[in-house]
Amino acid sequence: MGTPRTFHTQTDSTLVHRNGEPVTVVRAIRHADNAHDLEVLPMYIVRFEDGTQIEAWCDELQPHRHAVPVQA
Repeated sequence: MGTPRTFHTQTDSTLVHRNGEPVTVVRAIRHADNAHDLEVLPMYIVRFEDGTQIEAWCDELQPHRHAVPVQA
């Protein structure tokens, strides 16, 4: 994880103002639980540069144009 991406949503009107902002993938959500049905997974916890964390789907995360490879 820690992969730089750019956020873009077409479905969440409460977050559309954040389109184009860089985010960092914190972790993947891969297993169903009380808040996530298997049909919607995987999802990702992502962090904006201001520290705000949200859940995002794969199609909301675009490759970040200025990404620097993460060193392990």
